[in-house]
Amino acid sequence: MGKKNRRERKGPKRESKDLDERETGDGQLLKFAFAYFSRTQLYPFKYWEKNGLLADALDSLVNLANSSVHELKRDQRLKIYGPNIPKGSAFKQPRNIPGTARWASLRLTGKRRLIGFMEQQCFQLVFLDPEHKFYPSPKKHT
Repeated sequence: MGKKNRRERKGPKRESKDLDERETGDGQLLKFAFAYFSRTQLYPFKYWEKNGLLADALDSLVNLANSSVHELKRDQRLKIYGPNIPKGSAFKQPRNIPGTARWASLRLTGKRRLIGFMEQQCFQLVFLDPEHKFYPSPKKHT
């Protein structure tokens, strides 16, 4: 067998070093799931659509899905909280959320957030939060 045949058997060459990083651990690309999505929340999809927010949110989802969990944490677009909804939150804890879940938020733009929890490399979307009311933060410089 010649060298050419051996090379063909190995399969295609990887184009980028980035692929290796994205295939393992925290370097994996973020995925989304809607298994725990709450349809009885404050801000359903219809609210986002009516207020012209839905298309931008979906564009943001596409961009987020092209980022690794590590990148999102580093850039502070993904924040992981504790097992309970924070005090002062406008949202209520749904009964179907697993006891091991730790709440998380993904920053879209401005105040807009996606709220859910991480399950391996998958963000389980639970709430849509256009007004940053899940984890209200104190106002600065007022």
